[in-house]
Amino acid sequence: NLLLPDYSVHNYGIDGVGTVVEYQLFSTEVRKLVRPGDVVILMFCNNDFVDNVDRNKFHAEAANGEVKIVNPAKPLTTPAEDWIKNHSCLCNYVWYRADLHRLTRVNRKIEDETLGKTIAETDERFAVAKHFLAKFQADCEAAKARFIVVHIPAQVELSESRAERPNKRANEKARGETMFSITRALHIETFDLLPSFLARKNKTGEILTFKTDGHWNPTGHQAVAEVLSEYLSRP
Repeated sequence: NLLLPDYSVHNYGIDGVGTVVEYQLFSTEVRKLVRPGDVVILMFCNNDFVDNVDRNKFHAEAANGEVKIVNPAKPLTTPAEDWIKNHSCLCNYVWYRADLHRLTRVNRKIEDETLGKTIAETDERFAVAKHFLAKFQADCEAAKARFIVVHIPAQVELSESRAERPNKRANEKARGETMFSITRALHIETFDLLPSFLARKNKTGEILTFKTDGHWNPTGHQAVAEVLSEYLSRP
């Protein structure tokens, strides 16, 4: 808001989810608020392809040319687990470490996958992402709003990873190219943060992500705000 005083910024971001959950939130809570001339920005991270079809989450499945939303078969936690998490710091820490270990194993499996050039159009991950990006686009067009997909580069693409696994950089590039192929096919306005991030790093030497994970640190968040505000201010 400080960088774009003429804009009213509403942040509906949720961590750990992909395009499927984002569209569900948009269609139920946000779409009714969108007015002509508004700007809707969707931040797309390469792991959204996996999150969109994760059977342990609210997700979507593609079969026989159709895409359907599916709720998990059971709740993520029980009432007893919720009570313990709300009353025990030790249990929260143990659950956190267990979740971190599980996610690390999952991420390493994804990183080590050999994708080839891009995710195939017949792949469920491709079909689901394309389906929901198209729905975002249609809703924004109906509301006469501007829709922009912003691509979030991975930590390894910024050369900030402490340890680079064999296929990680190639896989991130392939997933990014897959996203760009979808937005091109749908004629969706797309902005890639990577060139601006690399130019900034070359000029300032700043580190934009945390050492312990791939998320933006405070400097990274400031960089995103400045880069996006500059992009939106272009005539």
